[in-house]
Amino acid sequence: MKQWFNWNLSGKFLGSDQFDYMIGVRQIEVPVLGLAAEGDRLIAPAEGCQSLIEAFGSPEKKFISCGKSSGFSDNFSHGRLLLSKPAAREVWPLIHRWILGRLPP
Repeated sequence: MKQWFNWNLSGKFLGSDQFDYMIGVRQIEVPVLGLAAEGDRLIAPAEGCQSLIEAFGSPEKKFISCGKSSGFSDNFSHGRLLLSKPAAREVWPLIHRWILGRLPP
């Protein structure tokens, strides 16, 4: 978490060994689905999550901000994004469909 907080404060996503995660994720080319909790303004704001997803080298990447402005019933918080009844109805099926869409026939 320290690296994530420092990234939000400084714009640099560096490990304690000075490894640059933003350069590292450019090497990742598997499909990426990134979800952000629109109501999360402290731990992982949607804007930071989106810039991380955009940094991946994958030609197939998708970012979704999960909140009322995107058609969800809740402005999900960090914890409620996966651990809530609305998430079970709305977010889990979204993730399931995304994974199924990448499986070979």
